Amino acid sequence: MKSLLGQIPIVQSIREGGDNGVPIMVSNDTITKKAFEDFAGMAVRSIAMRNAQYAPTEVQKVEI
Repeated sequence: MKSLLGQIPIVQSIREGGDNGVPIMVSNDTITKKAFEDFAGMAVRSIAMRNAQYAPTEVQKVEI
């Protein structure tokens, strides 16, 4: 089952910040910054819930 983790607004400041080397998280765009923070929080919670529901995988050693 797939679920929506969040929505990031399509705004020019995201592209411009990337072009200028200024990530949105250090910019003054509080609305877009909040959208990224909300998305990251939902992703972390979703991963934690998934990990709690499934058994851990086995670590396989590969010798080179």
